Amino acid sequence: MIFAQTLKLLTSVIIGTLAAMAIGGGASWRMGDPGLRIMWQLIQSSAAAGVLLAGLVMVFGVRGGNVLIHVAVGMLMFGQFAFGDRQIEERMSLVEGQTTNVAFRTDEIELALIDTSDDRDDRVTAISGRLLKARAGGEPIACGELPFTVRVKEFFPNSTLVRVGPVAPNPASAGLGTRWLAADKLPEGGATSKMNIASAYVELLERDSGRSLGTHLVTQFLNDQAQLFMGSEGDECDTVEVAGRPWRLQLRYRREYKPYEVTLDDVRRVDYSASNTPRDYSSYVTFTDPERKTEQKGRIWMNNPVRYRGETFYQSQYSQVDLGGGRTGEMTGLQVVENAGWLIPYLACVLAFWGMLVHFGITFVRFADRLEREPAGRRATVADAGR
Repeated sequence: MIFAQTLKLLTSVIIGTLAAMAIGGGASWRMGDPGLRIMWQLIQSSAAAGVLLAGLVMVFGVRGGNVLIHVAVGMLMFGQFAFGDRQIEERMSLVEGQTTNVAFRTDEIELALIDTSDDRDDRVTAISGRLLKARAGGEPIACGELPFTVRVKEFFPNSTLVRVGPVAPNPASAGLGTRWLAADKLPEGGATSKMNIASAYVELLERDSGRSLGTHLVTQFLNDQAQLFMGSEGDECDTVEVAGRPWRLQLRYRREYKPYEVTLDDVRRVDYSASNTPRDYSSYVTFTDPERKTEQKGRIWMNNPVRYRGETFYQSQYSQVDLGGGRTGEMTGLQVVENAGWLIPYLACVLAFWGMLVHFGITFVRFADRLEREPAGRRATVADAGR
């Protein structure tokens, strides 16, 4: 009797709450496509939980719900150990109206050697940051058909940049290094939000003769300003002419080229009333996929990402940039996360929910049944003793 009354009360509260939200929220309460996809995953997870729970109840009896809770916790731990280190985080920056297919790996760098002799397309050869670090002070690096090799004289995973003084020795013999001096700095740890900004001194050598073509300073402070400092005027890079072709040297975050394009249709900033403090950023984007011949639109805002082709796009930054000619534009920063185990937390939470519901539900039913079978006089005595 008590159990039935409690169940009716809980059902009425849940249905009433959902009805009030639907009526009061109107169209804004309706779930979008990303939410519907998650809801479908939760429904599938509930079906799997039901099958697993039935088997556990057959084996462990009334302790089946408790075992299911432990299975959920174990699944969370497994997901973290199995996929925690495999998660890939990238960044994408767009000005309103811009289209790009390039994302940036902020945990890895590369030295890009860019042949700019073609007016339409640049030919890029990239040397990974790991190879730069491994060859620092060692043998030159030879890449493909490059007419020169690269000797890494010094490499700093994290660095500072100061103006060249009259006393300090300068390894650079040409380009930006004649005006700036890079110095080593302790790397930033994962406990801080600061990023490592790399620098290096590289010497170019003719491939055939080994003749030195000069030592240059390559640094993210100058070569990768557009990604480090939102709203910056542009990158500064050294250009060297070798074998009759100009080559641009750029130390930058590693580029990842997507098989689809992202267009920033609109970016909006909403401030708190009567203040300049931002309350919300929203990016309206369009995904265009030439391979699949599909197009998908979405809105990205705080804690409401958009998922596309196994990647999740989060709203990260917002700024206003100078477009030149007295014009300003809005720029958005998106965090792109690829996590093969993204579904595991949802599945584990659903398993834990049903496990707790069954475990504590059985406990409550046993208590209610025992309470109803007790004589009325004893229940009154117990109630008086509890006052």
